[in-house]
Amino acid sequence: VSAKELRETPAARAAMKVEWDSLRSLRTWDESKVREWDQVAAEARSTGHKVHVGRIFGICVEKGSELPKGDPNRKFKGRVVFQGNNVKDEESMQALFNDLGSSPSTIAAGHFADFYGMLEGHIVQQADAVRAYTQAPLMGTKTWVRIPREEQPPSWRRFRDPVCPLLLALYGHPDSGSCWEVWNDEQLRKLNFVAIPGWTGCYFHPERKVLLVVYVDDFKMAGKAADVKEMWSQIGKLVELEPPTAPGRYLGCMHRATSVTLDVDKLPYDGVSWLDTRDSSVKRVDVKAMVYDLGSFVSQCLERYESLAGGDFRPYTKAATPFLAETEGKDGKIENDQPHKLGNIALKVLMKVFYAARVGRYDIMRAVTYLARQITKWTVECDRRLHRLMSYLHHTKDLVTVAYVGDTIDKCRIALFCDSDFAGDTSDSRSTSGIFMAIIGPRTFVPISAVSKKQGCVSESTCEAEIVALAFGLRSEGLPALDMWDVLSPSLSGVKTPPNRRVKERSRMHVSVDIRRDPQLIFLEDNTSTIIVAEKGESKQLRHVRRTHRVNIAWLSEVLAMPGV
Repeated sequence: VSAKELRETPAARAAMKVEWDSLRSLRTWDESKVREWDQVAAEARSTGHKVHVGRIFGICVEKGSELPKGDPNRKFKGRVVFQGNNVKDEESMQALFNDLGSSPSTIAAGHFADFYGMLEGHIVQQADAVRAYTQAPLMGTKTWVRIPREEQPPSWRRFRDPVCPLLLALYGHPDSGSCWEVWNDEQLRKLNFVAIPGWTGCYFHPERKVLLVVYVDDFKMAGKAADVKEMWSQIGKLVELEPPTAPGRYLGCMHRATSVTLDVDKLPYDGVSWLDTRDSSVKRVDVKAMVYDLGSFVSQCLERYESLAGGDFRPYTKAATPFLAETEGKDGKIENDQPHKLGNIALKVLMKVFYAARVGRYDIMRAVTYLARQITKWTVECDRRLHRLMSYLHHTKDLVTVAYVGDTIDKCRIALFCDSDFAGDTSDSRSTSGIFMAIIGPRTFVPISAVSKKQGCVSESTCEAEIVALAFGLRSEGLPALDMWDVLSPSLSGVKTPPNRRVKERSRMHVSVDIRRDPQLIFLEDNTSTIIVAEKGESKQLRHVRRTHRVNIAWLSEVLAMPGV
């Protein structure tokens, strides 16, 4: 909200007043200890103590601006923040801070919570912390703040440069995120929540069997209904929360808890004995589901593209895929010597679209990551690729991702799909690794995460590119997921699996499913040579990958021999 709009909009001014009044009531800063900054700095220099000074100011935003007017989720929100990029010390030098910062939970953690909440007898709810950062005390170097003149008490008029001490972790301060994270962690541990190894911001209560995911000020909890209700009550005594609600807008994505009916005879994993548990008398079954709807967010992406493109905007064309044919262009060639038109706006458009790809629109992940790599070398071909991507989004903005759970947790497993497009980038012949991880079961499919990453150097064969993709997928997604799975399903962890007892089967998905007895992490690979090399742990033809791709094939073999993989 601009300064002019703020002055002319009563609702915006009222939102700012509420914010200033609430922060004063919390004693975010201590106005009773006002002093001249010159005196504070001189005292610090004489005693050898370190002090910082900065200013606070108000900003106003319109939350849910992409929603239609009149929507209850579209409202003005006032925020008073600390200007963290202009902090000085007692010597008037730029203040230095430790490069710590907060480490919020990942989007994948939220999907794990959704899965856990869709199990029979379980629920999932979310709640927001009220003014999260300012619930935590500010730690570290003592900080003094300058308040805007229009917000200063009348008694301050006699001061030339008045400052007062900052007591709470105000938004904008470089250490506020860390202060809130440490303080919130302390409160949760008082309630016997245990942090999940490798998953920052994720906690499990061993007695109540409740999973809690904390993303800055967004709390998501899953477990049995009675236990979830009790733990919300316990947390609310230590952390100020808004009343918990059913799944709704979470990290920009609309979540809708519902149910779907599955046609048992058409389930995709029919033919794999471990997954095929059909009862001939049952043809259709109702299961709990979660719909991830990014429609409003995608519409906002399209509006940004249209407004930034301005006169260079062309009408959307029908696009069945987000990809541009390699030979599309005049006379079958892309004319990259022509001046591009969209390069100056591409970054602003792509970074917003990239978030949609990460949260749930995995179908555009490959196209977005390709264009993101071209930002510094944009061409007219990139203009066409960007327009193709946005045209595809325009015609598919109503697509949603659906997760469903119809099994007990002991029948579910983590599936890791690893693939690559050998020499898929025609400009340098490098391959791209594609990773997709989901929780699967006879009546269960819950997408967890997806990654598209260009490989670091050229691969000489499909097998080499696939080995690199497999190593990347196991390291970045598969193995960390086991830490979460061991907590959610402790009765299944640590299964002793006899070596070399594998059963290869083929499903109607036409993928080679390589299964050990009672695995918890299954990797799905469609290249026979890759499977052989990964099992063997060595290959004369791939001895160079340790130097070129920095992939240790022996490590892969060891990982695949681990119990539960």
